[in-house]
Amino acid sequence: MWVKICGFTTASQARAVASEKIDAIGLNFYTKSPRYVTPENASQIAACFDNNVSKVGVFVDSPPGQIRSIHETVPLDLIQLHGDYSIEQAVELRDLPIIWVHRMGNDGLAELKDRLPKLKQAGTQLKACLIDARVPGEWGGSGHRVDWRRLATEYDYKNWPPLILAGGLGPENVAQAIHQVHPWGVDVASGVETEGLKSPEKIRKFLQQAKM
Repeated sequence: MWVKICGFTTASQARAVASEKIDAIGLNFYTKSPRYVTPENASQIAACFDNNVSKVGVFVDSPPGQIRSIHETVPLDLIQLHGDYSIEQAVELRDLPIIWVHRMGNDGLAELKDRLPKLKQAGTQLKACLIDARVPGEWGGSGHRVDWRRLATEYDYKNWPPLILAGGLGPENVAQAIHQVHPWGVDVASGVETEGLKSPEKIRKFLQQAKM
C-alpha cells in the first residue's frame, strides 16, 4: 500500500519520521492553507527524506506558470492538482506527472468520468486519481470522509488511473477503508496531527495499519 503523508510544514517534523516507511510526502503550496510552505521551506523538508520517498507538490488553482516555477526550484516528483483546473490548463502541464484530484460529493464520480478521457486524449501524464471529500470552502485536509461504498462501486479500477483514497482517514479507520475501497494508495493530513502539528506517533500507527 502506497502511503502519502501530506502537509509537513517544518523540517523538524519531517526529520522525526524520516526513517519510517513513508512512500510520499505532500508539500502544500496553497497560501490559504494552514499547511502552506514556501518553496524554500519545502526544499528543506524534502531534503530530510531519501530519493525513495516521492515529493508531491500540492497546488490549488495555481497558474501553470507558477507551478512550473516552483517545480524548477523544489525537487518535486509529482504535481497534485486541486481546484477547478480546466483541460486546457492540464495540457500546459502535460510533460509533468500529475495526480488529478476529484472532490466527491452527491454527484459521485460523474464529473471525473467525463474528464478522464479528455485528459488522456490531451496527452497528460495522469499517474493517479486522488478522491477526497467535497467540503465547501475546503480543498483537502478537512477530515471529512467520502462515501467509501459508493466510491468502490463507481470507480473504474480497470480503465482509470490508480486510485488514491483521501479524506477523513486516520490510524483508527485506514485498515477498514483499504478493505472496503481497495485503493492503490492512501493519503492523510489532519488524521495524523495533534493540535495542527504532525504527530510522529500517529504517523507510525497510520503506517502500521495501512501496510498490515
